[in-house]
Amino acid sequence: MLVNLFLVFSIAWPYLTQISELLTPDLLWNILYLFLFLFAYTFLLINHLKECSDLAPEPLVWNIIDSQQTRGKMISASMIFSCPMKSYLELNNDYYLTLEDLYWGSFRGSLRHLALARYGEIHKNLMIEKRFKAKVGGIDISGQIDAYDPINKILWDWKTAKFIIPKNLPYGEHVSQTAIYRLLLESNGLPVSAVNIIYLDSSGWASVELTEKDGFIKYYEKGERKTASLDAHMQSVEKTCREIEPRIKVLHNAFHKDITPPSEPSFLCDLNNRERKSYCPVRHICPYWNEELREKILVDREKQMALY
Repeated sequence: MLVNLFLVFSIAWPYLTQISELLTPDLLWNILYLFLFLFAYTFLLINHLKECSDLAPEPLVWNIIDSQQTRGKMISASMIFSCPMKSYLELNNDYYLTLEDLYWGSFRGSLRHLALARYGEIHKNLMIEKRFKAKVGGIDISGQIDAYDPINKILWDWKTAKFIIPKNLPYGEHVSQTAIYRLLLESNGLPVSAVNIIYLDSSGWASVELTEKDGFIKYYEKGERKTASLDAHMQSVEKTCREIEPRIKVLHNAFHKDITPPSEPSFLCDLNNRERKSYCPVRHICPYWNEELREKILVDREKQMALY
């Protein structure tokens, strides 16, 4: 990779010198800084791969690093119904996840991406892993759908889990998230008549299908295919807008006005889950779990609200 980067720089440099009269010195320096940054990033990345190779295979570590991303201050669909304090702290603080936790998320994401990509190669009419934007209450939000069938107007959302328990499906946060995806699609002129949430684990799958009138689940149990009706259905776009607008405003004020949002503790951080561990990477700096930070936040919040 370092050799390739050097070759690119070597090829590009004569062209840059030829057009140097058209470029300002500042722009030339910026181009040079960019190449130096890419060189340093590649060097550090390779070193990290070597350091981690004793813990995990290099291709796996590479995939974990490559799958990491940040959207800055853009409010994403996955943030809206999650803890606003978590999103705020992740934006403003350095944090880390263990290799074990990164592996599970990266592995699941890679499997889903591969399956969707291969399926999309055959079914050209589908929109696969497309990102959409919309405004709610005058604030921009975005979200990436897994798949959308514009002919049958079906939204597909894939979820992976360690264990599938059909009687507990669908999970409320997943229904809420697909409601936001529906809002994003319909805001871009793409109507949704049904939602299909597909749950996958290591031993099988379950499919939850929702319309505006009803819902049902399909799954395999002991080698038999079963179907059951659900007390769940698609939510209207209007209702979704009413529900999420206050939460979007909280996130917007946190990201752009530095107004500290509230904490919303859940099984992800209260240590009451099956494995008695925290899945929140910023729990150690969350004011909900730190009394000194909590008192400081309350004082700062009163000052902040007085300004707005």
